Amino acid sequence: DSSNVNPQDFWNCGCQIVAMNYQTPGPMMDLHTGWFLQNGGCGYVLRPSLMREEVSYFSANTKGIVPGASPQVLHVKIISGQNFPKPKGACAKGDVIDPYVCLEIHGIPADCTEQRTKTVQQNSDNPIFDESFEFQINLPELAMIRFVVLDDDYIGDEFIGQYTIPLECLQSGYRHIPLRSFIGDIMEHVTLFVHIAITNRSGGGKPQKRSLTARMGMKTRDYTMLRNTSLKT
Repeated sequence: DSSNVNPQDFWNCGCQIVAMNYQTPGPMMDLHTGWFLQNGGCGYVLRPSLMREEVSYFSANTKGIVPGASPQVLHVKIISGQNFPKPKGACAKGDVIDPYVCLEIHGIPADCTEQRTKTVQQNSDNPIFDESFEFQINLPELAMIRFVVLDDDYIGDEFIGQYTIPLECLQSGYRHIPLRSFIGDIMEHVTLFVHIAITNRSGGGKPQKRSLTARMGMKTRDYTMLRNTSLKT
């Protein structure tokens, strides 16, 4: 069996190494490849800082607010696409595709969600989407964002390209996202044009400034310490 497990499930538990079948491309390998864009792409990523604390109340099955974490709000505006190719093996469909974009959030159960844009009819060169989305992220250090472009079709939507990146690596502002093929290669001149904003949910929607220590996952966190109690007999 050359299928792949979901590496996100293991990262949520604090694992740093997950055995993958590199010969099998797909969403699971996209997550794996994207995860190790962190730390300069050196191949080593620390566990989230709250997992490295002496006292931690984190659970991999968390479905709400994570004690000690700094929740954030991710604002994504999908503006347009550039030079989308026809899906592989779709020669008989004609020269024009009907693209749309899916945004997937991967992370702890409370953060996992998916949204999509409308379909742009018959435009592969410069489809205009102009749609905004907002995602509540409870544990940013484990969150991954996957941008997927698909061709809307009656029989089945076909894959065009994707790009997967950790939330910690996202930079605010207007960005061109280079899309990768199904096997993970960067497709030349094939991009998504987006606007990214990340705000601090606990700070009343103020922009989240990322210092060097924040990007390295070294934020100071406060925990309720356990105290010893003496029981009289």
